[in-house]
Amino acid sequence: MQRSIALGCRLAIGIAIASPVFARGAMTPQEPTATQLPPSTNAMSAETTGALQVHDDTLWGLGDGFKTRFHDQSFEFIPALGDAAPHNMPVHFQLQSVGRGQTLDEVSPALRQHGGLRVDYIRNETIERYDVERNGIKQSFVFDRLPAGHGDLVVRGAFNTELAVTPHDGGLRLDLEGVGGLYIGGVIGIDARGNEVAGSLHYANGMIEMSLPAHFVDRAALPLVLDPFIGSVFTVTPLANNDRDPDVAYDVTNDVYFVVWERIYSSTDYDIHGQRIAPDGTLVGGRVYIQNTGTNEYNPAVANVNVRNHFVVTYTRSNDIKASAVDASDGTIRAEIDVASGTDIQTSSDVGGEATTSDDEALCVWWNQTDQAIEAIQINVSSAFVLSTFDLTTIHSSTFVPPRYPRISKGGGNTGYHMIVYELEYSTTDHDPAFSIVDRNLTILCPAVSCTGALDDQLRPHCDGDGTQWVVAWQTQEATVTSKDDIDCRGVAYDGADTGSYKYVFTSPITSVTADTDDAEYAANVVMTGGSALVAWTDQNSPNYDTYFKSIDPFSCEACESTLQYWLSGTYSWDYNFAGCSQLSGGGTSDEALLVIESYDFGVSSQGDIEARRWDSRDGEIADLGGGCGSDEGRAYANCAIIGNANFEARVISELPSAPAFLIGSSNYSGLPCGSCQLKPDPYSGWVVATTTDAFGQASLAVAIPSDTSIQGMSLYIQWLISEPISPGCYLFGADMTNGLRLTIE
Repeated sequence: MQRSIALGCRLAIGIAIASPVFARGAMTPQEPTATQLPPSTNAMSAETTGALQVHDDTLWGLGDGFKTRFHDQSFEFIPALGDAAPHNMPVHFQLQSVGRGQTLDEVSPALRQHGGLRVDYIRNETIERYDVERNGIKQSFVFDRLPAGHGDLVVRGAFNTELAVTPHDGGLRLDLEGVGGLYIGGVIGIDARGNEVAGSLHYANGMIEMSLPAHFVDRAALPLVLDPFIGSVFTVTPLANNDRDPDVAYDVTNDVYFVVWERIYSSTDYDIHGQRIAPDGTLVGGRVYIQNTGTNEYNPAVANVNVRNHFVVTYTRSNDIKASAVDASDGTIRAEIDVASGTDIQTSSDVGGEATTSDDEALCVWWNQTDQAIEAIQINVSSAFVLSTFDLTTIHSSTFVPPRYPRISKGGGNTGYHMIVYELEYSTTDHDPAFSIVDRNLTILCPAVSCTGALDDQLRPHCDGDGTQWVVAWQTQEATVTSKDDIDCRGVAYDGADTGSYKYVFTSPITSVTADTDDAEYAANVVMTGGSALVAWTDQNSPNYDTYFKSIDPFSCEACESTLQYWLSGTYSWDYNFAGCSQLSGGGTSDEALLVIESYDFGVSSQGDIEARRWDSRDGEIADLGGGCGSDEGRAYANCAIIGNANFEARVISELPSAPAFLIGSSNYSGLPCGSCQLKPDPYSGWVVATTTDAFGQASLAVAIPSDTSIQGMSLYIQWLISEPISPGCYLFGADMTNGLRLTIE
């Protein structure tokens, strides 16, 4: 779920209503009280995340593309919309009432205090808090005690602006037609134990109302924070430069992202730059000049090698593939090496990382146009942080149906398995997306498999996954409508322990993520975010190029947690070249992600900026508990365990086709041993449902999750038994067992 978005014109301006006041997931939050704030001062706090100062007896907050004025009882946010706006278009907010359910009481007058980059309006009912950052204002409401009564916790205030206000994906979009605007994201609540819940936000007749559900509020540990904001759009590169083609990776040890991009100085001088970014959006350290020569380096890609805490960056120079490494802890650049050189034309490189600490290589793939092949090589990062290459491998080669434009999954998960996708060119008007699966040593586990045999042109596939399942997305160019391009996708699962014929299976038919008859969608991109995946694309809506993305179930490619998302571009910007990575791809445990994009102002010569935004998926927590056994045990899968998901399914992929299969589920844990298996759900307090695997060893059962907020946070244990009459892993049931899963519903 996107926690907040903010953008005005082409500038990264932000209004963000609320931020966590203590660390997410912390058991002992350190919540500052008003008395701990430093006294008022006229000095400006010139931190990189924003500034707060008193000027002419007025308290101002300042940042990139905005300023905000803090009055005695209210505040106003003034976006920098540029000279196309006839005058300032402030957004004014004044808190009026708080309460439970339908009973709201007017708030008492506030005592305003400020210090550092924080402003507090202290009232008997709540602390209304503002934190000034470079990208916007974070607003939160801290409750040390709850209002009397029952029902949802509600905060209501007067909300006035000349901008047009419309609902948009759980938040509000504010626009000045033909100029730009901003976006206010959805609401969450965080209690003192770090527990979170999704809230709601409504606007009508000049009033804005934010609320948290009663079931969460009733059991929340105080202080409770009503918090509609985690991050905002921010600009990674300074404005008025020409920066293009970003990519991003994550290092878990240093808890930092690394964004790379092209800096264009002239038609003969492209350089590769980078920037480390903290998960809260703060820029870490200075600019990293990976390549800053007088020649052309372009097409950067980046991945993480977890055991070395280094990012591997690949790029192209004069039809050769080069690589450098960057230390995630301090930005130190390691010596460049040749990855693929010689007289062949080698382009379109991409790189996949190693999420575990069991290996120290990244995998680089590229298109060898001379040999009409997709090639790959291991890039080793030694303990002395010296790069080297070995095991050059041809992934696919054909002079009759040439492959081109490869992409590799961002991380290999615990298995170290990567998917490599590419086009197969049957003719100039007929291309098909295909994939191969390799292990971390570039052993080809699954040779070239076509995702579709359709006659329509299928272009530029992209993929991402977690080492056991992937999503492949591509652009479909319909032959009957020359101006129409849609984005299609397909799920793929792979079981490396399977010794039979069904190591890989398509988990979904070809599914259209877009179906817009008015314009063209192209440049598909996939980011695996745990229990869901993001599929992004560029929409050509003349004269703009805009970027959209959707959260989907990796198995079915159907919408998972939310509707269509929009990057919120300005009228005169082209927003494209989307990329992203989750923390899971770098070995982390969180499915939070950083998304990056190129925003290019075609109305101003040579102005392209790299923008970024944080994403936190709301797709339920799925934990693999192990416990499987038997030669044909199979693997259990489940995704998008969220409230109101009527299409939720438990799935299994087994080596045994057409075999009786039983799904056991319970809200209680058992851990009952059976041979070398362990049954995770308690069979005596749960339920058993029978079905049969299909010809490919797959089975699924629908387990609709009701729209009942009282079940949020509830855990459910599930496990499959596959009948095996000859040599069962569990003799008690005469069956092999899959791994057990624990589903925590969001």
